[in-house]
Amino acid sequence: MAALTCGWYFVNVTLYQVAHEALHQRGVSLVQQIAQRGLRAERDEDQIKINVLLKEQGFSLASQANERNQWFFSELESEVFQAKELTLRLAHPSVGLYYGHWFVVLNGSLLVLLMLVATRLRPRVTTPPSVKAPELNNLEAKSQSTPLVTFKPTSYPLPNSTPHHFAAFALVRWQCALPAQLDTAMHFNVVLKKRFVKNLRCSIKYLRSGVLAVTITEPSQAEVQHAASHLHEFIYQALLAFRGDLSRSAVKVGVCIHPLSAESAKVCQCARSALAMASDNPWQHQHEMVFSHTHKALQESAKQVFNYIKEGRYVLFFQPLFGFEQQDIIASEVLLRVRHAELGMLVARQFMPYLKEPEQFMELDKHVIKQTLKLLANERQPQKVSVNVHCINWCNRGFRRWLVETLGQSTLAEHLTFEISAADFYQYNVQLHSFFCILADLGCGVVVDHIERALQLAKFRGKVGLRALKLGVNLVQEIEHDQHKQRVIRDILAQAKALELPLYAVGVETPSALRCLQKLGLKGAQGHYFSEAMLQFAASDLKSGHDT
Repeated sequence: MAALTCGWYFVNVTLYQVAHEALHQRGVSLVQQIAQRGLRAERDEDQIKINVLLKEQGFSLASQANERNQWFFSELESEVFQAKELTLRLAHPSVGLYYGHWFVVLNGSLLVLLMLVATRLRPRVTTPPSVKAPELNNLEAKSQSTPLVTFKPTSYPLPNSTPHHFAAFALVRWQCALPAQLDTAMHFNVVLKKRFVKNLRCSIKYLRSGVLAVTITEPSQAEVQHAASHLHEFIYQALLAFRGDLSRSAVKVGVCIHPLSAESAKVCQCARSALAMASDNPWQHQHEMVFSHTHKALQESAKQVFNYIKEGRYVLFFQPLFGFEQQDIIASEVLLRVRHAELGMLVARQFMPYLKEPEQFMELDKHVIKQTLKLLANERQPQKVSVNVHCINWCNRGFRRWLVETLGQSTLAEHLTFEISAADFYQYNVQLHSFFCILADLGCGVVVDHIERALQLAKFRGKVGLRALKLGVNLVQEIEHDQHKQRVIRDILAQAKALELPLYAVGVETPSALRCLQKLGLKGAQGHYFSEAMLQFAASDLKSGHDT
């Protein structure tokens, strides 16, 4: 017993020394990174960057250690680290807490090993032969007198018992920042190889666009049915390690089930369409498509769909926006529908992924804007109408020049507002400032939509022409049951009041969600609870599309 105690003590002391050295090396590595980036703790703006870098590794500046929550109510340890002529005193948890999982695993293994050894050395209890012999004779007699009944097991085909001629290609996108030093492709390759069955072959590639591409070769029928949901769950669980409060809606998966003989470009386009549909759906976080006649027809007739738009074979619908104070429609959002000769009525998200050329996006928005102005001209009392403009066109000088000329020649410019997503507004904020001023001079406004987190106020201050803000659908769904979403909306609403901009909700479906949004203080909302998209302006010369 004394020998076991000494051995246990020696192993733990050795592990403590190794862990302490590893912790010290990690601190030196952090100081080296800070020195390489040219950051100085004396500067306030650099302190924020340093704290972010240190927080990822469980460290903090010793001067700010009292502001941090103590781990398990224990004092933090501080130590001086030096690298590349930079010396910092950093605070960190004790070695026992920082590498506590090492000690738990080691001591747990030693305990299991000790129990196994004790079980092996324990004397076995045997039954006397005189008692056991009659029982064996009785069993032999029963077996001879009773005929054996054999059951033939039902034969089910194994997943890989027959060759398959199809595969699954998936695209995964998430809203979560990963560590810069992480090899994303290798990390998720290990994660999926562990979670998927052993006989399922999959390959993974991380694309430059920030999308994870997963190819599953020759899956079985059962694996195909759950490929999208399983892939979403595996990726989501893996991302929780980097962000504990991550929502499932932040992970979107699009899967294309295709024959092995299908062209890779068309398969990729089909998966992109599935990912787009999953991204647009607030409830369904994964979407699965079978490479069928419909998708093939859309891919092969992408130019045909574009020709339909050029020829005017489309219909504009209008989604009304209701004001809570006015108790009436205060504006409408334009929605596009295209009539396809074989596939019927198509919504924008169905054919937009198949448009590739910038000229196609520009012509599409031009037609929508011109037709909207034409419909407004036929109304006795034109209402406010908002039009979504594609990001490519916001950054296209030719399109902006055309828009300014068109609005300058129209007397209805003051009835138009143009919507831009929050992500695009933040990214192209500086480039579009002068253009927003021109739109404001013409009487038009800009609405920033798809807002799902607190605003970057610095990007909004001083911007002319902003008329309103719209929350993203994902933030509005199930708002009455989600306290976290309500807190986020309160923060956004406070910022909107500071900017003197009204805040609206999009995608309201239930009366409970409406009541919750009204209590929070929003100015209005739109969604199927109020009305579906409708042909609000009946007098138009649009071609119906029945002859296409």
